[in-house]
Amino acid sequence: MPLPKLPDFFRGKCFYLHKELSADVRSRLKRYIIAFKGLLVDELDDVRVTLIISNKKVQSKQPVVKPDWVWECNDTGMVLPTKPYEFVSVPN
Repeated sequence: MPLPKLPDFFRGKCFYLHKELSADVRSRLKRYIIAFKGLLVDELDDVRVTLIISNKKVQSKQPVVKPDWVWECNDTGMVLPTKPYEFVSVPN
């Protein structure tokens, strides 16, 4: 019997994981983002970045969200609004 398909609610989103995240958190985030069809990039200034995940404020034009946003999206099975999980970021 085939396994059920995973949701793809991160499709079309491109994530940058800030370097300050612990190795364990980074590993878990990568697993969730890839499983739900998100794209990961290694450079903060990559033009494809739509969301930055961090535990602290980061200078960026893109929303900076706490890892909790990813966990909550997983728990609810859908993309949640980012505002409650965002840091107020300062544009470059």
